[in-house]
Amino acid sequence: MMQVKTGRGMSLTFETIRAIVLDAKRYGEKHLLVTLFSEKIGIMRCIAYGAATSANELAHALLPLTLGIYYVRPSTFLNAQARGQHALFEVKQAQILKGHQDVTADPACSLYALIMCDWMRATEGMEGADRNGELFRELEAALRLLPSQSAAGVLCHFGFRAARALGIDLEGDACLRCGEKGEMVYSFRDTGYLCTACAVGEQTGTYLSARQTSLMRKMVHVPLMRVNTIDLRETTVNTLLRVLFAILEEQAGISSKPLRVLTQMRKMFDES
Repeated sequence: MMQVKTGRGMSLTFETIRAIVLDAKRYGEKHLLVTLFSEKIGIMRCIAYGAATSANELAHALLPLTLGIYYVRPSTFLNAQARGQHALFEVKQAQILKGHQDVTADPACSLYALIMCDWMRATEGMEGADRNGELFRELEAALRLLPSQSAAGVLCHFGFRAARALGIDLEGDACLRCGEKGEMVYSFRDTGYLCTACAVGEQTGTYLSARQTSLMRKMVHVPLMRVNTIDLRETTVNTLLRVLFAILEEQAGISSKPLRVLTQMRKMFDES
């Protein structure tokens, strides 16, 4: 907690949170509207008064993808104006922990990071401190890995971990059709697992191979913070991403404009 004295001698309490900046845009001439993803609360819509001016030190801590410690409190005035909408907070001070300039400097990495941020914004309103904490740690680890590993591979692993945190069931251990257990493949058409016997009659390209299914399950179960290297073949990543995008959109309603751009780019790559 931080106590701040106002001009009238009143004392306001600001809470300390650890968060990642998802986006920031101007509000008027001098202020910034910022979306934070915090470890405790998840999505937080914030205003930073005066932070849009070049001389304001707070502005550097509010650049997209910045990981930092932020001092926030509910914005009484704006919340009164925005009744029925999401709560708004005021950011007073911040301490940068990592700026992630190595991500923002690379256009490809930036695109993948934007997709992750869009996915996080889609969780607004979802309850559960445990879910928020898990998603925060996955995003933090993904941003760490993006500059040095396959960006598509990092996005893929992050997406399956996010799907798990959002409650999408990717744990199936029995065939959807016959109930048998054993070696499984993931079916696009059935959005679930089939045993290899039931998959025999399926059209090629409508399910993951046993190896790809095993990789997907590994991504679902292994936290990114425990990963140092992501080394996947391009064709494998393309296939897994296709499944991931379908799962998130069909089962969680999550998509994004950057994702549509990436999908078009990857289609062009596949056709070339």
